[in-house]
Amino acid sequence: MPAFDVSVVGGGPAGAATCLRLAGRGLRVGLFERSHFQAPRVGEVLAPAVGELLQRLGVGQDIDHAGFVRCHGISSAWGSDRPRFHDFVFGTHGWGWQVERRAFDSMLCTAASTRATEVHLGAVVRSCHHLPDHGWRLTVAQAGELQVYWARFLVIATGRFGLRGTLADQPPIRDDRLIGLVRYVDATASAISPTLACIEAVRDGWWYLARLPDQVAVAAYLTDVDLLPGPGRTTQRRWSSLVESASLIRSLLQDRTPRSSPRLVAAGSWRRTQVVGNHCVAVGDTVLAHDPLSGQGVAQALESGMRAAEAIHRALEGDQGGCLDYAAWTQTAYQAYRQQRRRSYRLEQRWPAATFWARRHQPPAQPGPGALRR
Repeated sequence: MPAFDVSVVGGGPAGAATCLRLAGRGLRVGLFERSHFQAPRVGEVLAPAVGELLQRLGVGQDIDHAGFVRCHGISSAWGSDRPRFHDFVFGTHGWGWQVERRAFDSMLCTAASTRATEVHLGAVVRSCHHLPDHGWRLTVAQAGELQVYWARFLVIATGRFGLRGTLADQPPIRDDRLIGLVRYVDATASAISPTLACIEAVRDGWWYLARLPDQVAVAAYLTDVDLLPGPGRTTQRRWSSLVESASLIRSLLQDRTPRSSPRLVAAGSWRRTQVVGNHCVAVGDTVLAHDPLSGQGVAQALESGMRAAEAIHRALEGDQGGCLDYAAWTQTAYQAYRQQRRRSYRLEQRWPAATFWARRHQPPAQPGPGALRR
C-alpha cells in the first residue's frame, strides 16, 4: 500500500498551496485531483493580495510568466448609474490578475509537482476511512483501476463538493442561495477593457465582466436561485433579457459573439464550523465559500492552505495546538468576511424593497460555535 505523510484531496488553489507550503519539510505528500483541468472554472479575477501570497509560496514568478492579464482596477456601477473606478495599482499590493482559471490551477499543481509533491490527475477518491491512531486509508480510481493509499494526515480541499467519510461529508451552513449565470464571449476588437474588471448592480442582482487571455471575456449574472426560476433560465432568450436590464454591461456585450452557452454555477456563501478532526483538516472553499463580490476567494484559499500546512507540520511533530489555532483562524476569517460582504451590499441602496437587496441589508444572524469532529 503506497504511503504518504500527507494526502491532499483536491487540486485547486487551497490544495496546491498546502502542498507548496509543505515542500522542504522532508514529508512525502500526495495530491489527488479528480480532473485534468479540462472543464471551465470560475473565479477569473484575482485580488492584488494574491501576488504577495504567491511570492510567499515561491511561485510569484510563475504567474508573471503564464501570460495572464494584469488587472489594474474595477469599474463599478454600484450605488449609482455612473461607473466609478477603483484603482489597484496604487494600493498596498499593486495590480491583480484576470486569469483563465484552468490554467492558473494547473500552474499551481505543476509547481507543487516540482517541489516534492506526487500529483495524481484524473484521480477520483472513492472512499476515505479513518484508522484510529494510524491516519487514513484512501481508495482512489484512476485510469480504470482502483488503488489504495495510506496517509498519516488528510487534507480536504474539494471545495463545494465535500468528501464522503470525512468531516466534510455533512452539508455546510449556507448564508444565502446565490447562483451565477456564466457565459464566455469573444473579446476581439471590443470595448471590453483588457485591464479592468467591470461590475454593475441591477434590481435583482448584479453583473461582472472581465477580459481573459486569448481574446475571451467572461460575463456573469449573479442572483438568488429563487429569483431566476424555470427550466428556461439558461436559454439565449433569458440571457438576452437579463443583459437588457444592465445598461453598462449591455453596451459592452453588444454584438459580442458567444464562445459558450450560459451555464449555472453555485456562488453562495457558506461555512463549516468543523474544520479540523483526527489527523484531518479542511481548507479553502470546503471551509468557507465566498460571494464573488468579495474578490477574496482565491486569496483566502491560498492563505487557508498555507496556514493548514503549518498546523499539519506541528501536528505530525506531536503539537496539536496548531490545528486549534487554524480552526480559530477560520472563525475569525469568516467573521471578517461576513462584515465586509454586508458593508459592500449596503453601498447599493437604489432598490431597498427588491427581494435580492432586502435580504442582504438585513442584520446577519449570529453563527453557531465551532467543534471538532472526526
